[in-house]
Amino acid sequence: MFDATTAALLRSAPAMPGLNPASIPALLTAQYANLAAARLRGSDEGLEDLVQAWSLERLADTYEILTSLTSDAEIRRPAAFVAGTAQLILARRQTSATEHKPPNIDRDRVDPSLAAAILFLSAEQYADANEAALSIQTNVEGQSYEADILSEDIADLARGRLNEILARSARWRRPIRYADLDERALAALVEALISGVELLAASLLHETPPPLVAGRFDSARHAFETVMNLSASTGESYLPGIEGAILAYAGPHHLASLLLSASDGLALASLFAVPPPIGANTQSWNTWLRSRAKIAPFVWPNHREAIAKGFYQTGVSSVVVLPTGAGKTTVSSLKIGGVLARGKKVVFLAPTHALVDQLTVDLQEMFPADVMGSVVSSDFDLLMLVNAQLRDIEVMTPERCLAMLSFAPEAFQDVGLLVFDECHLLSPEIGRIRRALDAMLCVLGFNHVAPDADMLFLSAMLKNVDDMSDWVAALTGRPCVAVDLPWKPSRQARGVIIYDNGELERARQAAIESQRKEDTRVGTRSASLRQVAKRELSAVPYAIWGLQHNWLSGNSAACITNPISDTRVMLAGSLWETASG
Repeated sequence: MFDATTAALLRSAPAMPGLNPASIPALLTAQYANLAAARLRGSDEGLEDLVQAWSLERLADTYEILTSLTSDAEIRRPAAFVAGTAQLILARRQTSATEHKPPNIDRDRVDPSLAAAILFLSAEQYADANEAALSIQTNVEGQSYEADILSEDIADLARGRLNEILARSARWRRPIRYADLDERALAALVEALISGVELLAASLLHETPPPLVAGRFDSARHAFETVMNLSASTGESYLPGIEGAILAYAGPHHLASLLLSASDGLALASLFAVPPPIGANTQSWNTWLRSRAKIAPFVWPNHREAIAKGFYQTGVSSVVVLPTGAGKTTVSSLKIGGVLARGKKVVFLAPTHALVDQLTVDLQEMFPADVMGSVVSSDFDLLMLVNAQLRDIEVMTPERCLAMLSFAPEAFQDVGLLVFDECHLLSPEIGRIRRALDAMLCVLGFNHVAPDADMLFLSAMLKNVDDMSDWVAALTGRPCVAVDLPWKPSRQARGVIIYDNGELERARQAAIESQRKEDTRVGTRSASLRQVAKRELSAVPYAIWGLQHNWLSGNSAACITNPISDTRVMLAGSLWETASG
């Protein structure tokens, strides 16, 4: 379920009595596989089979408390990721249950879906936070109006939709009279948490705080700390409508502590924390960041590693290898944004016309014309006109770029960057030697025509990253950074369907016996014999799930086996045709 990099993060969580952190990836995967098998069976029966000394609940609670208490990011990140993963599995288990769903937030509890989303933010795992946000339900029966709003805000925070939070801030508040003092107190505490989330969103976007909350709290941290103080101690209240002491509101207190922990990491991961590259116009850079932050305000940890290596700096080329789905286009946008902020143009190469079309749409979204005045184009026919000029970002295949280099080399004089997506195309393979040759001639020709331009090579499967980086450095005569980051955001349990050998043998014998009885009839056809055997060939399917990135651990396999159907299935014909009897 977890790739090697993510498993290493889980194993780095602090040890607990009776729990070796090395076993955490396998433990969480086993719980996830157990849930997946139960869903395939269409039954929740057996979900508790794996409960042991360290159940999901205990795992979630212990590391969640540790996340709330520590200020050390090296401890917080793995602890929060362990707790968040456990809470997400619990949230999915709860979703599959048929009983009435309790409120997301009440006096004594926080729903696992909310906790999971915030914990993943604390762990700086923003793809997981986005996934956890999908489990957050709003308009839950019996839930307060304020709890509904806070649930929506936390879901938007986890998905990076900070503008939605600020837009909601201006319209959601309305006076509600609660007759019960406890309800009034809970509503006031939740309202303060909403104010903290709104202030956090404004801070991350470098926007002015919403007018209705700007004067009440100095910052998001101030709002969260206020809720923690008021919900767990006696003293004078600072919340409107509440007088006197407030005692032990565990739900709001715990939620405030989680949000406080997440806010520290979010400040470091803000897109605005990325300084402009050397020579870039600061105003243009910040204008683009503000536009981009509305869609993707958080910089993933793997992208921050690339930034720390200086891949996007002026005068630096780079070879960046990221798995599929790990954000190659997103990370390249930082380099492109810096080049545009210097008044230079960009040529973006993609190996197929379909990918050219897709990248054109993506880049038009990342660099809208009304923000930096940039135009993204893939209309190659216009480039073949006399005195044609490249647009700010031109997307094309290497073959078309090679033709343009021959036809109008002077058009590349203002180009400051060549981006080559799927750059493993440069490696000659059987049947693709011509394409590799054209791609290599394109790179060499571009370097000859625009020797001062940087180059950015992107791939998900390049193996000799360092060798290629050395070659690019030798070609350009300037530094080239090698960035090879194997982490990927996707999580999936891998399994194989198996059957009990004894049950298969009994089914085979039953099929043979049925055929013998049928064969005694006069005029029996082969088709009839096959149909008789088919009715007997059935068995209960099981799944064997791998519990770690590499199934083998020494001479044994790290796996778990459980049934994925409560009834037998036919082994001939449709796989999921339920056997009779």
